[in-house]
Parts: sequence; structure tokens; C-alpha cells
Amino acid sequence: MKFLRFVFFVWVLCGAQVYAGTSMDLLDGIDASALLVLDANGQPLYSKQAEKMLIPASTVKLLTALMALKHWGREHRFATEFYIDEATNILVVKGLGDPFLVSEEIDLIVEKIKKLDIQSFNGIRVDSSYFGESLNNTQRATTNNPYHASASVLAANFNTIEVNVVNGVVRSGEAQTPITAMAKSLAKGLANGKHRINLGNARRGPQYFVEVLSQKLRQADIAVKQLQLLETESVGLTLLFTHYNTRPLDKVIAAMLKYSNNFIANQLFLMLGAEKFAAPAAFDKSRQMLKEFVDVHFQWQQYAVYDGAGLSRNNRLSARHLTEIAQKLAPYRDLMPTQKRAIRAKSGTLNGVSCYAGYVFRGGKWLTFALLINHPVEYRFRERLAEELLTTSF
Repeated sequence: MKFLRFVFFVWVLCGAQVYAGTSMDLLDGIDASALLVLDANGQPLYSKQAEKMLIPASTVKLLTALMALKHWGREHRFATEFYIDEATNILVVKGLGDPFLVSEEIDLIVEKIKKLDIQSFNGIRVDSSYFGESLNNTQRATTNNPYHASASVLAANFNTIEVNVVNGVVRSGEAQTPITAMAKSLAKGLANGKHRINLGNARRGPQYFVEVLSQKLRQADIAVKQLQLLETESVGLTLLFTHYNTRPLDKVIAAMLKYSNNFIANQLFLMLGAEKFAAPAAFDKSRQMLKEFVDVHFQWQQYAVYDGAGLSRNNRLSARHLTEIAQKLAPYRDLMPTQKRAIRAKSGTLNGVSCYAGYVFRGGKWLTFALLINHPVEYRFRERLAEELLTTSF
């Protein structure tokens, strides 16, 4: 075993693509790692440091998915409310956190407005009271990477913008989304080519949504006469309609897990807290909701989860925790990402962190597994190990 450990560390330090032994053997040489494999009855087939607390990265999304599915059910559809201030002819949009208001969904909203035979609005305002002011004002992304998009009470396209820059001229990078003033401003200085970037902070989300909606209304020959006026209350106004997203929760969850969408995960996390403890949504409320959920469903004594996406390096779960989550997610296994037909699992990646949790189909039955590695490993190491679980003798 000492020889295998030596081979592994030389391989990591040198970045070699050739490795000795199986992935299971190499895993044995990593102290900051854990692996637990359970049979179809929940009994352990293999266990290495199953109780060790490690950074789980995006496998936290499995817990977020479980909480959301248990709370709302697969067919739940998220809502956004549209009001008219009849005294001023101003459209008021009340955001309720819908994580999937993509451009095509905004087209459907415009169609509904068109059917009301409204010719123009004097402006558009946003009721953002469902999310707390501290979140709206202070949460900021650390880079312009779309994976760092901030949560927001109202957001178009996951609080991201796709642009195509040609000789300093900024155009939309997707046919279904009009270019807006904010998009041009945030894309200023980018190199030629296509880019998808995030908005930078939560407060910009409602503003960008309104910009996209205004452009689409004008394209539908519905005038928006003034600049967008943000922040208002919808109390006492006339409800025009409530838009329910065309995607049910199970489709939202499947997309979140497949693309490891941090924005969707934290939107769900915040909305769960708001529904449990009343608006405005706040991360503290969501953490309390998570604690109560864990107390009821798992009774864990030691763990740490600070967000719904797994971005925090302060998160701590064990392989035992992850297999317990996966066991309760078994009725929703069809929503899990597929590595190959016999492997359905969610990955988790941060700098120096590589995790994988889910199911492998073997001997006509689904086995549950969880792998956590808090040490640099070769690309696709976890996928190879999962494939080995299909044939390894335990």
C-alpha cells in the first residue's frame, strides 16, 4: 500500500496521465477522502471514513433538491405577479423568486399582457419585498463567471447576460434576448467574442428583468413611455394576472442538478426559508429551515450547511450524510444527472475538492454511493471510480 501511495503522490505532483492500480486503490492513499457504498437494502458494501466531515461542494444541491421536492412536490410551479397602478398606468411586477424566468418565459408574459388589450404603460416598477433588503443590497458575486450569479427576487436568465462583442460593439449573444442598457454597460471592455457573465449583485436582477421585459413589450407594440422606476409596493393595486412558470419543479430540479446551477439552488433555498418563516427571504431563515428539516428527517448531530448551492467552503458533510440524502431521493432518481445508463450521480467541484454522490445500477438493483475528496485529483477520477463500482468485488 505504501508503494501505491507513492505512485499516487508522484502522479498528482507531476500531472501525469498514467496511473497505477484502480481508482479505489489510489483513493486509499488520500487521507482527506471518504467513500461509502450501500446495497439496495441500505447495508454497507464498502466504507472508508464514512463519518469523516469534509467539504461537499455542489453535492449539497442534493439536500436542496430533497427539501424542495418534499416541501412543494414535483408538479409545483413558481409564480410572478403582475399588477396595474390604475392611477398612474404603471405596471408593477412582484417578484417571488422564480428561478427560471428565461427569455422564452418572458415572451409568454408579454403574450398575456397583449391579450389584455393594453396599449401602453407609463412605466414599470418592481415590488421586491419578498427578498430582504440586506440580500438585495449586499450580496455580490466574486467574479463575472455565470456560476457566481447572485440570488435575486426577480431575475431574467438566471441573472446572467450573454453578449457577442465585435470590435467594441456589444450585441445580444442569443436571438431570444434583446440587448439592453445594462448588458451594454456590463459588457464594456470585454474582448471580442461571445461571453456569458453574471450581473454582479442581487439588486441588478430586478432592473435587468425590467429592461428585458420593456424591450419585449415594445417589440409587441406595447409602449413603455418612461424609464423604469424600481421599488414599490403592490398593496392596494389591481392584480392583472399571476404568471406560473411553464416548468414544474421537477424540471427545475433536473436542470439545477445537470448543470450544477448555483443560482437555481440558492433561489430554492431562499424561497424555502421564506415559506417556512414568512417573507422577506434571508439566508438565516433558510438555514433554520434546513436545521428543522434535518432534525425531522435525519437527526444528524454534526454537520454544517450555509447555502443551498455548495459554494461555501465552510460546508461540512460526511459520506454517511450524502448516502442518507440519496436514499431519500431515490423516488426522484430520474432527475439525477446521468454519467451512463448505469450511473446517476451529482458531482461537486471546488478548488482541491472533488465529490460525487448518487447511484450505480448493478446486479439488477440500484446501489447508493457517496465519494468526497478534499485533495487535488486527476480530471475524471471520480467518474472512473464510479464506473469501477459497477464491477468491483466488495
